[in-house]
Formats: sequence, structure tokens, C-alpha cells
Amino acid sequence: MLFKLLMPYINKGTEGVIFIQWYKDEGDKIDYGDDIFEVKIEEEKNNLVLETPARVLASLAEPENTSEKIHKLDMLVRVCSADIGFLRRTYAQEFVYQKVGALLAVLTTDVDEEINESKLEAASTLRVVPNLISYPGIYV
Repeated sequence: MLFKLLMPYINKGTEGVIFIQWYKDEGDKIDYGDDIFEVKIEEEKNNLVLETPARVLASLAEPENTSEKIHKLDMLVRVCSADIGFLRRTYAQEFVYQKVGALLAVLTTDVDEEINESKLEAASTLRVVPNLISYPGIYV
């Protein structure tokens, strides 16, 4: 049976990620719970900082001072398998941007199974689970 490994939806607002690394090589068996790959999500968020009354008064004296700050959020996410198969062909390259839904790899249930590219469109999608590794201020 043929499976396609697609870049999973990780969180609201993320349209794509930087592909960091594969944990498996072509030909390797992937089992339930095995780590497959790691990605980095780079986002910028505008956060309004709650100011104390003293800071508000001080900011009035300095007009260029603002309470709105832009924070860069880099999240590392490790994706593990919820299915079994053999990693047969990889398409994603390290440190290259990948959109959500992009084809990352092709897997089969039999190590010697022939890969028919014409059947790839109708192939099932490998089930995966994204796990947060690190987030600013949080270390997992």
C-alpha cells in the first residue's frame, strides 16, 4: 500500500515551516511513535504589553516610545508517526520552506513495493502527530 507524507497542519495561522531534518533515511522502517522529521515555525506576533500607570506617564514624555512590541516566535516541532511503513522516497530538503499540505515523502507497507507515481494522487496520507519541542520561554 502506498502512503504520502504531507506537511501537517500544526497551528492556526501557520501556512508553512522551515524543514529542519529527517530522523529516518530512505529505506528505513517507520513504526508507531517513531520520530520522522523536525520543523521550525517562524512567526512574528504583535503583542500589546500591559503598562503600569507610571510607564504610561513616562511614555507621554517620550512620544516615540510605544507599548506595542513585535516578538519573533520560533517553535521547534518534532513530527512522529501514527502509522507503519517504509520510507521509500523523500522530497523535502533540510532548511527549505515547506507549505502545509506539501508532499514531503512517499512510504509503502512493503519494503519492495513498486512506487507508481500515477497512483500517488489517490494514495492514503500517513497519519502523524506533531509534538512541540521548544517555544520561547518553554522547554519541553
